[in-house]
Amino acid sequence: MNKEMQIREAARSIRLIALDMDGTCLSTGKEFTPRTRRAVQTLIDRGYMVVPSTGRSFRGLVDKVLGLQGVKYVISADGAFVTDCASGEQLWKQAIPCSLAAEIVDELLVEGNCTYFNRDDWECTHIMACTSREFYRRHFWRPGFTKPEEVITESLGKHILMEGRDVPKLGVFFTRPDGFAFYEPLVEDKYPQVSHFRADVNLLEMTAGNTSKGKALRALAESLGISREEICAFGDNGNDIEMLEYAGLGIAMENAIPQLKERADFVTGTNDEEGVACFLEQYFGAL
Repeated sequence: MNKEMQIREAARSIRLIALDMDGTCLSTGKEFTPRTRRAVQTLIDRGYMVVPSTGRSFRGLVDKVLGLQGVKYVISADGAFVTDCASGEQLWKQAIPCSLAAEIVDELLVEGNCTYFNRDDWECTHIMACTSREFYRRHFWRPGFTKPEEVITESLGKHILMEGRDVPKLGVFFTRPDGFAFYEPLVEDKYPQVSHFRADVNLLEMTAGNTSKGKALRALAESLGISREEICAFGDNGNDIEMLEYAGLGIAMENAIPQLKERADFVTGTNDEEGVACFLEQYFGAL
């Protein structure tokens, strides 16, 4: 059986489709294009369970960002939460203990870096820190991030401890060229209680050790009586690897990192070529 026939055969068993957002469903300009929306909505209307799986927050994702009808569940904050859209109930919730999160962000807050943590709220609000507000403005700031004048310049951990709440996710942006080679071993050796993954070319993110999109997807699927073979997942980055490996049919974007492409069953077009829509139209008839 050739690759084309294998993919079509696997697609016949699919009941649940897990979709990463940024770099996958959304274009570089953060647009959920009409074509992609139409393809996804067509499958929802046919009875497929479509589960957005994202590093973003739950709030406003389905209605404001995606504009979809009939989405029942969302995996957010890179697997920290699985939320029932109808009731707002969090079916799965994992977070980094408050004191541990405070220790990590303070260790990583050095010159040349920007650290942040996500609050445990519906917005997954980012609280960001950099030793220099001007350095932050020049190297890290982008629309939607904390305004430069509001960035914390000293202990970020102190703010975590003052709030006294466990943290769904934290991260470090870096400027040093060997950032991953330096920080990944550091986190692995000193903080085995957390999971880490590459979320951008200069961003390492961390969640609780028992947290990932893949673990959250598995928990949701098992609660619904859906097997791995009945799941198709799309992604582009390090935080999608476990999710694609768990799914019976794993689809990487052409713009995905090499490690994800190696593990995928199929590589579709880039996010700017509407690769998700192309695949859903070709193999699921989502026209």
